[in-house]
Amino acid sequence: MDPASVISAALGVAALCAALLHCGLHQLSGRGREHFWLAVAALGVVQLSVGYSMAYAAESVEEAHYAQTLCLVCCTPLLIGFLRFTALFTGRRLLWIEIPAGVSALVATGITLVAPGLMFGEQLVEARVEWLGHRHVGTEMTILAGVSFVPFFIAFAVVVGIFWIDRRLFLYPRIMVASALLWMGTALSDTLVGFGVYSAPYLLVAGYLVFLMAFTVELVRRYVDSLDRLEESAEELQHVVDERTAALREKDLQVAHGSRMATLGTLAAGLAEEIQEPLGEVMRRIDDVALHFAEPDATAMLDERIGEARRGIERIREIVSRLLHVARQEGGEFGRVDLNRVVEELLLIVRHEARDRARLTTELGEIPEVEGDERLLGQILLNLVLNALHSVPVGREDENQVTVSTGIRDDRVQLIVRDTGNGIPEELRAHVFEPFFTTREPGEGMGLGLPVTRQLVEQHRGSIELSSDERGTTFRVELPALDPSPGSAS
Repeated sequence: MDPASVISAALGVAALCAALLHCGLHQLSGRGREHFWLAVAALGVVQLSVGYSMAYAAESVEEAHYAQTLCLVCCTPLLIGFLRFTALFTGRRLLWIEIPAGVSALVATGITLVAPGLMFGEQLVEARVEWLGHRHVGTEMTILAGVSFVPFFIAFAVVVGIFWIDRRLFLYPRIMVASALLWMGTALSDTLVGFGVYSAPYLLVAGYLVFLMAFTVELVRRYVDSLDRLEESAEELQHVVDERTAALREKDLQVAHGSRMATLGTLAAGLAEEIQEPLGEVMRRIDDVALHFAEPDATAMLDERIGEARRGIERIREIVSRLLHVARQEGGEFGRVDLNRVVEELLLIVRHEARDRARLTTELGEIPEVEGDERLLGQILLNLVLNALHSVPVGREDENQVTVSTGIRDDRVQLIVRDTGNGIPEELRAHVFEPFFTTREPGEGMGLGLPVTRQLVEQHRGSIELSSDERGTTFRVELPALDPSPGSAS
């Protein structure tokens, strides 16, 4: 095969690869119809390259006619595909040029296939490609063939004009307009070569590939810009998400604080009684000190009474301090928390609530620390214990029991609160975590304790489960353990 045919075939392979590429892009995007029509134009260029290769190898009138027919027929997909691509890419309605140009191309194709003698002469004409040292033969093209190319060049001129008018649509407008002009110039050159005006290689396939390269540069730049915009949008979205998350956390803390204050309101009367006992003890010891102050051997007795008064004041201070810690509104920082210590400290302010209701016991196992807000973890325990105490009838302290236990299972720390009440009816269990749902009498509860509890548990990446029957109710809270012991179980 001569060099001219090889070069033409190689350019055709490149055009075929381009057609497959744009077909793939069309399939991947599902919307990029401009890729589909550019692939149609590319297939026309592939057909043209085949015709050029055959024209370079033609040695008879029949072979020349066949090659020229193939070249002329390819103009239909090339013209229609390129016009449709331009219309879609620029967003313009080009039916006023697409319809007449397409009809003209189809008529020329039909005449060529049915009566090729009207398009091509019978006399052989020698053509040369000097820089390749190549000679081949062809036939002269008729005036009708020349007329059939007029719509093709008019459409090319319209496309170049549209590219120039809509140059703001392109990131590289000069490159796009120049490549379209180059492609138009190669088409004109090939037409003149076909009419025997002068001798030169066929260049339209190369012109198309140049245009395709320019369009590819445009697409790649748009893709890079879209990635930059996407990254900026992602950063803005992340900023909005952070702001909304902070706002939601603040709202959650406000709701939790409201629930906590309502819980402390129910504890107020019992706490007053809890403080009254050590306060009365302190007053009695002060009275003893005043009564025996003048006695000569009162030193030992005074030391004993002062020590008892000091212990009573320390007990009051501890109760008040713990109460203020629970009531504090501002959110604490997440850190390492010893859940057993939280249990021991919180039970100090709820033991009075258990009087005349149930025996309050603990079963604390050896557990690793958890990550969380100590104050919020304390509220989880407080809500569950008070819920358990209020589920048992008053006046049966010896019969009822509320047990708080801790343990570890599958690398998760467990906090379990059990009561020996009457249990929760099955039809109500699905509603206990719903806001404002309560089975207590009006005015005795808002129905926020358990919903807030679940919300706080989920904030600590934990879970809460409920099980209940006629023997009582159990709430099981599981939290991720820090540095869990391998193989540990509850």
